[in-house]
Amino acid sequence: MMKYKITDHNRFRVDSLAHQLEQVNEEIRDLVDEIKKGVDLAKELELTILEKKGFFNNHMVAAVSVIHEAEKEIKDLKPQDISVLSLYENPPKGLEPLIRCYVYLLGGIVPQSVIEVDIMDSPISTDWKVCKKLLRNGKEFIEGLYQIKGRIEKFKMSHENMEYVKFIHIESFNEFETIKTLSKTMFDLRGFLQNIISYYDLIVLARENETDIERTTTQLEQTSTRLLQAEEEMNKLKEKSDEIYKELDLATTKSSRFHRKF
Repeated sequence: MMKYKITDHNRFRVDSLAHQLEQVNEEIRDLVDEIKKGVDLAKELELTILEKKGFFNNHMVAAVSVIHEAEKEIKDLKPQDISVLSLYENPPKGLEPLIRCYVYLLGGIVPQSVIEVDIMDSPISTDWKVCKKLLRNGKEFIEGLYQIKGRIEKFKMSHENMEYVKFIHIESFNEFETIKTLSKTMFDLRGFLQNIISYYDLIVLARENETDIERTTTQLEQTSTRLLQAEEEMNKLKEKSDEIYKELDLATTKSSRFHRKF
């Protein structure tokens, strides 16, 4: 009776170890698949970051060029060049929509006494009366132009105001084309406006790429952390697998010796 009990015991032990080994090896295979997918994802994320950095740099290079051109348009402007435009009771074609754009751009930059704005820096009114008031303050007008760049870069420029500026610019495009025949000041202000719109769009695109880079970098860091954890888990499972193999080898060896003995 004793020899059958021992044989059954060994067989049960071998079966149990084989089952444990199968489970451990299955976990190892799952981790290997996870690691492969993680490595592929990490490579993809690295390429995305590289691509986004390229876009960011391109947008910033273009932005620098655009703002340089914008500042060239206004470098010779004098307060009297601006204030003289306020003398029109009936503004020539193109002038009113052009200055309305500047009412939106300079709202929150020039004093409230010049352009009254709400809590969102949106002008309360943009009619010709307000435009004339802005133009009469030529010094504040010009000083305000040089502050637009900083507000855009710090994302303090009202997005709603910029959308109004873009809408007016598109709607009045044909009118603006006639400005170059009216006065150099109006022509320069139109050129500055075009470049400022482009600068705003480029900075926004660069910021979006920067945000994407930050988000993708975080995802890459999380993926890398999970890869390290998976590798640690796999190493522990391999150690466990080796231990089971040793126990299984010992159990089968004992079983073989037992059969030879009996």
